[in-house]
Amino acid sequence: MGSFLDIQDDPNEVSGTGAILRSIGTSFKGQAQGILAEINAVNAERPWGGDQYGQAFEQTYNVVPEGSDMPLRDAVDDGLSRAGDGLIKPADKTILAMTQYQGVDEDNRADINRANL
Repeated sequence: MGSFLDIQDDPNEVSGTGAILRSIGTSFKGQAQGILAEINAVNAERPWGGDQYGQAFEQTYNVVPEGSDMPLRDAVDDGLSRAGDGLIKPADKTILAMTQYQGVDEDNRADINRANL
């Protein structure tokens, strides 16, 4: 059995790799959430100040750049909020696929055994 993960034969091994990917994705997501919380805490203090340079920064930080659908501030928030999902989602699908595969395989085995009677 070939796969994108390049694991042969045992569906349990494939599921195990999916679980490892999920764990890594979940850990990464947690780290990103911590970074996001720190960024939001700093943003709340507005450390860029109220002088002309600080106002220029804040305006740029809150303006939607050309080719985007959200300001830089929201893009950072959005990206960090979804961090890890790129690993978690395929990991979950991998585990589900192997679980379904094993269920279908067991059903087929039972059907074949009944047919041989």
